[in-house]
Amino acid sequence: MKPKKLTLFILLVWIPSLVAGLIFSMFLCYGVLSPPADPEVIAMIADRIGVEPDWDAISNYIEHDAIKPGMTREEVGNVLDKIGPWETNITYSQDITEDFDIAQEKSYGEIVYFIERNTSKTVGEWSFFYKYGKLDHFNFCDRY
Repeated sequence: MKPKKLTLFILLVWIPSLVAGLIFSMFLCYGVLSPPADPEVIAMIADRIGVEPDWDAISNYIEHDAIKPGMTREEVGNVLDKIGPWETNITYSQDITEDFDIAQEKSYGEIVYFIERNTSKTVGEWSFFYKYGKLDHFNFCDRY
C-alpha cells in the first residue's frame, strides 16, 4: 500500500473499528458486572449467610467479614458452603501430582464457582490464592 492509502485506511477503518470494539467491550463488561435485578435471589443468599437482603451486604460479607487472609482452605470452604454448593478449578500450582497437598504447596490458586445457576449469576466467581496452606489473598472474578 502506498503511504497515502495506508493513512486513509488507518483513519477511516482501523481506528473507528478499534474504538467501536473498545466501546462494545466496555458495554459488555458493564452489563456482566452489574448486580442482578432479581431481588428474590439476593434475599435467598442473604438469608443463608445472615445479612440484609442487599447486594452490597452480600459482597461485604464475602470480601470483608467472613473470609480473611490466613484462613485454611477448609475454613474458606465452610464459608462458601453457607453461600451455596460450589466447585473449584486449580488455576495455578508449582507441581500438581497425585500426592498434591495444599498444606505443602508454596503457592496455589483456584477459582471457585457456585453450582446453582442463580447463586452463580449473583455471586460470580472468586479466585483464591494460598501459600503453604493458608489463604494469601482472594478477589472477585466476575458474574455471568
